Amino acid sequence: MDLLNLMRSAFPKTLDKSKPIFSSLIANENNDAALQKQILDIFSYMKEWTLTPDVYEQKGDMLMKTVTFFSFLERFADETELSLKNRFGAIFVRNHDNKWGTPYDIKSVFKQYFAHADIYLVENTNKIDAVEAGMGNLLVNGDIETAAATGWHLTDCSATSDARFSKGYGIELAQSGAVARQEVTINASSTYFLHFFLKGKVNVQIKDSDDKYLDFSTKTWGDTAIDNEFNCSEWDNKSLFFITSSTAESITLYFNYVDTDTYIDYFRLFAKQPYSSFTVIAHYDGEKAVNAFGLAPGNDDPVPLPEPEYSRYGYYDKSYLSGVAAGFASDIYDDLLNYIRGQGIKAYFDIVLRNFVE
Repeated sequence: MDLLNLMRSAFPKTLDKSKPIFSSLIANENNDAALQKQILDIFSYMKEWTLTPDVYEQKGDMLMKTVTFFSFLERFADETELSLKNRFGAIFVRNHDNKWGTPYDIKSVFKQYFAHADIYLVENTNKIDAVEAGMGNLLVNGDIETAAATGWHLTDCSATSDARFSKGYGIELAQSGAVARQEVTINASSTYFLHFFLKGKVNVQIKDSDDKYLDFSTKTWGDTAIDNEFNCSEWDNKSLFFITSSTAESITLYFNYVDTDTYIDYFRLFAKQPYSSFTVIAHYDGEKAVNAFGLAPGNDDPVPLPEPEYSRYGYYDKSYLSGVAAGFASDIYDDLLNYIRGQGIKAYFDIVLRNFVE
C-alpha cells in the first residue's frame, strides 16, 4: 500500500478525503499535503542516509559526519565539499596504490592536490628555512635569487634566467673551466646531505679544510681531487652524503663543467638528524602552467609596481593572489603530511616557483 492510501485508510470511511481541508492537511494525489509532505521528506532523508554509503557521493552533514568519524580532518573556512572529498580521498584512496608509504605513493597523493605541478620527493632533508642552529640550509643563497649570485664564487660561468629551477636565476655552466663554488663551515665527524637540482651534466668535488677530497663511490677522503659525476636530461634532484673527518672545520663545494651546457639550482646542504626525514616539493613552471593562477610571492607590493611582472599573476576581485606565504594552503598540506608520513619521521613541504620570463 502506498503512502497516500495508507494515510487515507487511517481515517473513517465516512470522511470525504477529497475535501479541501483533508487534502491540504493530510494527503492528496499531488503529494503536497502538509503532513504527507513531511513524511515523504523524512523517507527521502532516511534513504539518503541509508542508501548512500559512498562518502564521495555524500553531501552536507552526512559528508561531515563520515569524514569526522573516519579521520581527524576538519573543513577549512570556505572550503568546498569537492576539495574536502579530494583531501579525504588522497589519504584513503591514494590513487588506488597497492603499497602505502613508499616515495611513489606519497608523490601520487600530492599529485592529486597539484595537478599542474611536478612533484619531487627528496629524502634526508631538514626544514629549509629553519632558524635553529644547524637545522636549516647551510648554503648561502641556495635559490640564486639574483644575477649577482651572492655567496657563490663563479669562474667562467654566471647566474642566468635560463638556468633557473627556483625563482629567477640558476647557475649556468657553458664552457670548459666553468666552476661554481662555495665554502661552508661544518662540524667534525658529522654527516651531511647535499641536494641540488640539475639539468645537464656536472662534476661535484668536495674538499675539506685538511685538503682532502671526497670519493663518493668509496665514501672516503683522499689526497687526489675526485670528480663525482651527475647527469640527467631533464630537471631532477640529485643528492650525495658524506661524513666529515675528525679534524675538518669547513668544506668547499665545487660544481664543475663537464662537456655540455648545464643548469644547476636550488642547492641545499643539511646536517643529518637522528631521525628519518623527507621533503615533498611541488614545482610550478611559469612557462608551462595552464588553467592555473600564477601566484604572487605573498610579500609587500613594491613601489612603483614592476610592470609587466604583475600581468602574469592571478588576479581576482581587485586582489592579487599570494602564493608560498599563504597560511591557509600551508595548513592543508602540513595536515596531509602528518597523515601519510611514518611515525617518528619528519616530513616537510615546499612549493617551488620557476619565474615566468617574457
